[in-house]
Amino acid sequence: MLRPRSHAVLMALIVFISGSAKAYGQTRAVVISQVYVGSVADARLKNDFIELFNPGSENVNLAGWSVQIGKGSVGSWNIVPLSGTLAPGQYFLVKGPANTTGIADIPAGDVNTSIAMDPTAGRLIIANTTEAMNGTCPVGATALQDMYIYGTANGCSNSPTPGPIEANVRNAGGCENIFSTAAPYPRNSAAPRSVCSTPDAAAQAAFTVPAGGGFSRTTAGSSSSLTVGSARLQGASPNGLAIFGFRQGGTLVNEATVPSTTLVQNALIYAEVDSPGNTGIAIANPNNQEVGIRYTYWSASGVATRSGFITIQANGQLARFLNELPFSLPAGTKGAIELLADSPVGVIALRGITNERSEFLVTTFPVVDMSVAPANTPATLAHFAVDGGWRTSVYLVNSSNSTETGTLEFRDAAGQPISIPFFGGSASSIPYSIPARTSNTVQFQGTGLTTKTGSIQVVPAGGTSTPIPVAEFSYRRNNVTVSTAGLTGISSTKFRTYVEASGATGANGSIQSGIAIGNAGVQAITVELSLVRIDGTPAGLSTTLNLAGNGQVAKFLNELFPGVPSTFQGFLRTSTTGSITMVGLRSRFNERGDFLITTVPPVDENSSTAGTVVFPHFADSGGYTTQFVLFGPNGQASSGTMRTLNPAGRNLAITLQ
Repeated sequence: MLRPRSHAVLMALIVFISGSAKAYGQTRAVVISQVYVGSVADARLKNDFIELFNPGSENVNLAGWSVQIGKGSVGSWNIVPLSGTLAPGQYFLVKGPANTTGIADIPAGDVNTSIAMDPTAGRLIIANTTEAMNGTCPVGATALQDMYIYGTANGCSNSPTPGPIEANVRNAGGCENIFSTAAPYPRNSAAPRSVCSTPDAAAQAAFTVPAGGGFSRTTAGSSSSLTVGSARLQGASPNGLAIFGFRQGGTLVNEATVPSTTLVQNALIYAEVDSPGNTGIAIANPNNQEVGIRYTYWSASGVATRSGFITIQANGQLARFLNELPFSLPAGTKGAIELLADSPVGVIALRGITNERSEFLVTTFPVVDMSVAPANTPATLAHFAVDGGWRTSVYLVNSSNSTETGTLEFRDAAGQPISIPFFGGSASSIPYSIPARTSNTVQFQGTGLTTKTGSIQVVPAGGTSTPIPVAEFSYRRNNVTVSTAGLTGISSTKFRTYVEASGATGANGSIQSGIAIGNAGVQAITVELSLVRIDGTPAGLSTTLNLAGNGQVAKFLNELFPGVPSTFQGFLRTSTTGSITMVGLRSRFNERGDFLITTVPPVDENSSTAGTVVFPHFADSGGYTTQFVLFGPNGQASSGTMRTLNPAGRNLAITLQ
């Protein structure tokens, strides 16, 4: 998961491009897993580094160990003493001296050295001694743990020299004995671990979803070390949600809900690298072979200003912020990023902000499938909130090949125009114009005392298609942003969404779900609502809502169903003869009384899930938990297994409760 105050959280495997190399120390306790030599012109990173890795099953005490650096064929060695304990699957970063041409920072080193590696020919050793090794190639020395030779250094078999924008990386996150040339991504001891050997059974959780019901389990979150990875549903294709939760100092500071995904090959995502926001992307490769992905950044003016190519190994995962390698988008970036893969992959996007307390808050953003033709009819966002501590921003993503124009229209609960304050004025409608393959943003100021709510309609001008709209609303308490939530507009006549209630309403630690519904048509409609328990049995609670043309309603579970138990877990179903857009709401009061809210993407019951279903990202421990919620398509019974994998594509054991 996204680590507060650090871009090291959205972690994943190093992506492989080409090349191979010989590695020494095939059964050693600690190996060299990545080498980057950037002390040349056009360096990608600001520092050289050597990354170490424990591929074994036992802790290794590094006291009395060293990394030794040799240059060319000179027989002498420069000593870098090591210390600390390296757990199975844990990395260790030896951070070298800074260069003058690098453009990107690297994480804090577990040990720092002023000893530079030779840019063209070098020798690197891990030894369980701090005494200098003998000779240029001490193969067979008792103290030798691993050795890496590159360039024109003599005396041993050589590996390719890392270039200024590439590293040499041991495959499978360090678990395999083959090196490849790769985009550098240094990991230190705080990075998520990548254990090499986990039994297949330990990485699988069986699930059974009863007809009309669901399956819910949450990771234990019991360790201080962050674990990240992806999950794949096997044997069935139910719908699913992952609810990320993060606690800091024992206090829940953020929740975010992301849907399970079916696979795409061409996707477009809102892109931002700016204060305070940043976009993160997670990509899971469910294929048994590596997949290549070309990425293109489209600026706000619709110009492709940066592109590159990444490769994700079989069953692996990549998860990055856009200001991280391989994307390295600069501050001030706003636009869209396009992904074009040579095989289908699972993708999710998150937008994160750092609040006034330096807590990192995230919310889900949509991934636009470019194989689906854009609509040319109005789209409705079911909810916005401004004033009274609330702010809303609207992001419009143009997935077409032409400029999209039209207006945003703001409606109150009765479907009537409502004037909304935004930066630059106040109006009940504003125009938009978005170049092809990029995005536009409208921010509502929200400084008044009385909260205004309603729905937003995106009305395209004649002859243009409709942009994909996203509304992000946030809540401030005592001048601190404590919660953010995002939603998009999907219209249907039938929806199902996960709901939960726990604890006394408004009490610290309590949970209360709700929904927001917008009438996508101009005629008044009646919406029928009913509750189903998670075991699939009817809760015996139902109600109806009358919505005016273009009207809207937002209510919590106990407002819709006064008889709902204080503890409840299940699903809310809606149906109507008209067309509605809907989003689930999940509110919590945390341990210090902050009101947290996240949106819960609903499922259109008129559509069906087909093909491979994956969770491209989950996080456990290090303050994080992930709640997995599965439910059958259209309420059907379903069963199978959920397999969890680390970013390198290896089995990953997690505890579900």
